[in-house]
Amino acid sequence: MKLIQADHDRRITIEGVRYPVRQPVSIDKSQTGFTTLRSLRIYRFEADSVVDGHAEEDEVLIVLLEGTVELTLIGDNSASVPRPVTVSAASDAPGHPCAAYLPPHAAYRLIARTDADVAYARATPADGPAPCIFPSHAGPDHDGVAHLLQEASYPRLLRVRLIQIKAGQHEIAIKPIEEPDGPCEALIHVRSFPEGQVTAIAESGAITSPLTSWNLTWSDLTSRDLKSWDTVAVPPGGYPALRIAAESSALVLIVLATRRLPYKSPSLRRVGRSRSNSPSTRPA
Repeated sequence: MKLIQADHDRRITIEGVRYPVRQPVSIDKSQTGFTTLRSLRIYRFEADSVVDGHAEEDEVLIVLLEGTVELTLIGDNSASVPRPVTVSAASDAPGHPCAAYLPPHAAYRLIARTDADVAYARATPADGPAPCIFPSHAGPDHDGVAHLLQEASYPRLLRVRLIQIKAGQHEIAIKPIEEPDGPCEALIHVRSFPEGQVTAIAESGAITSPLTSWNLTWSDLTSRDLKSWDTVAVPPGGYPALRIAAESSALVLIVLATRRLPYKSPSLRRVGRSRSNSPSTRPA
């Protein structure tokens, strides 16, 4: 496992956006050594920002972590007229759209209606299904753990989970990656609201005690402190546990990539069409 810290001072220029855009998280293969999961990037768009982006050769998952945007998906081979959809953070609007999927060569337009934190994950399949919007789960949490988003069947290579944890009088432990997932490349991004305490431990069962800070423990028992906005790269075969200390909370984004069987057409999804502009200024 590898710990990758956020850079809150990083800003990039995106065509059509008036000011440089904050990009606290920018993780790619050069940092992870992965072969399938190409990248995870998180942007902090200011309200009224307009972004035209393109999937290029990848499939892309777009997840709202905070705020509200208007999102128009533009498929490469569809005659349908694209329609904008309001997409909000899953923790703010249970049951409403909170994420989107783009197949290779599809495009999108994003208009930030509020300040918004938007995550983009990429992998490169041979092809993919039509563009799609995913709603968050509206069900209640169980013992402080709410699975806000869980999409494991629609994309070719990518999977995504978004989990909100609110620990009460006792710590909570979850496994973000399960053995049924198979050998996946995974990125686990953790942020707290308000600041909490998280301990990640390896399958060996190593636990750091007392739980007074965020930290990550490898199978050889070495440990690293964690902060909100940190991301952990987990290679195939890794099944770490995440421990949330009592009276703490955390939002956990898990992005996985795995080889999949040939795509079979689903019964119902939202679709759009066309392409977008230059790769050097696109935010995915």
